[in-house]
Amino acid sequence: MGSVRYKPSAAAKRKILNSPACVAMVDQHAQRVRAAADAMGSATYAADTRPGRVRAHGIVYTPSEHAIRSNAKHNTLLKALYGGR
Repeated sequence: MGSVRYKPSAAAKRKILNSPACVAMVDQHAQRVRAAADAMGSATYAADTRPGRVRAHGIVYTPSEHAIRSNAKHNTLLKALYGGR
């Protein structure tokens, strides 16, 4: 019997990983992390999602000086990302 070879298309993979459905899923996860970080103290955080060259990227960041200092002292974003593990 002959063997069958399959080589996935890189362009198709990029198209799927940057699709509106994937961007929405990444945004939903970023918003959950942002909400968890906001609940840990008085600082407020922000989230942003955008398609990238290969896949969609979500980022949760510190938009104010207070959030920057609070995150530096308490590692709030890491705790929110990993759920306190």
